[in-house]
Amino acid sequence: HNDRAAFRKARAEERLTLDEWREQTKNRLIVNILRRREVTDRVMVSPREVRELYEARRDKYRLPEQVQLRTIVLHKGATPEDQSAKRAEAEGLRAKALAGEDFAGLAKASSEGSKAAEGGDMGWVEPRALRPELAQAVARLDAGRISDVIDAGDELYILKVEARKNESIVPFDEARPKIEEELRRREEDRLFKAWIGRLRNKYYVKVYTEGEIPDTN
Repeated sequence: HNDRAAFRKARAEERLTLDEWREQTKNRLIVNILRRREVTDRVMVSPREVRELYEARRDKYRLPEQVQLRTIVLHKGATPEDQSAKRAEAEGLRAKALAGEDFAGLAKASSEGSKAAEGGDMGWVEPRALRPELAQAVARLDAGRISDVIDAGDELYILKVEARKNESIVPFDEARPKIEEELRRREEDRLFKAWIGRLRNKYYVKVYTEGEIPDTN
C-alpha cells in the first residue's frame, strides 16, 4: 500500500499520466539496453594497457620512506636558569630510556608535547616532513634506537624510532584493479560519445542529464 501511494505521489509530482509514465519507463529501458549493447558490452581493457599505464606512473606508486616515531618534548623555558634545568631534565629522561625504562611511559609522565597522552606516539611519518633538526636525527637512527637530546627552536626533543619502512613501489597486482577501473571508465566514455555522435548523424538527439525529465506537454 505504501509503495503504491509513493508511486502515485511521484507521478503526480512529475505531472505524468499512467500511460505517459509507462511510455517513459519503456523508453528508458530501451535506451539502457542499447547503451549496454553499444557501449558497456564493448568496453575492452587489455593487460598490456594496464601494465603500460602502471609503468608510466611509477612515480605515483612510489611509497616514501617512513618511520614509526615516538617523541618526548620539553619546553626550554625563558631564562637561562630554566633552560639549564630543562636540559638536565631532558638528559635525565634520555638516560632512563637508554637504561631500559619504557619510552612511552616516560613520555606520558614527562613530555610537554601534544602527543604526551599517547606516549609520544607520532604514528608513521615521513622524515622529510619533519623539521630539519629532527629529520637529520631520524636519518641516523635504526629501529629501536633513541636519539640524543635535540635542540629545535623553543623545544628539546628526544626521539625513538620504533620501526622503519624503506622507500618502495606499490606492487603491480595491488595497483591493477584501480588502473583497470580507470581505463574502463575512459573507454566507456569514449564509446558513449562515439555512439551519441553516430545517432546525431542520423537523428535529432537530446541527451538528458540524470534525473532530468523531458516535457511531455
